[in-house]
Amino acid sequence: MYRVYDKKSECWVRENVYISFNKDLLIGKKHLFNTLKLSRSSSDKYIIQESIGLEDANKRFIYEGDIAKVEVTDEVNNTTFIVTGVISYYTDHACYYLFDYQNNKYYPLSKKICEKMEIIGNVIENSNLLPS
Repeated sequence: MYRVYDKKSECWVRENVYISFNKDLLIGKKHLFNTLKLSRSSSDKYIIQESIGLEDANKRFIYEGDIAKVEVTDEVNNTTFIVTGVISYYTDHACYYLFDYQNNKYYPLSKKICEKMEIIGNVIENSNLLPS
């Protein structure tokens, strides 16, 4: 699953958007006799964010680029604290992580962590939610 953001129109594209097997973005436009004509679109105009396949505590699908909050326990110091970070895919580990840029830490995502996590926005529309 994925979602697509149109940078020019500054909105999410909700209909007639497809990703081909080789990851090309295809946009469908109504054509003769109400048929759909697919055209390859420039990646400069759109941002594609893939779902990580898990849901947050509110049963919302989690996507790359989402900003999330979750309570984390430090096993060494036996303390808990709230982490706000960005969901990203780390190719070297072939894994999704919650990157906490403020504290320069990252947390691998699992179903257990995601079920406690709350998505509070995304980097496109809510970058102000990230700690500076």
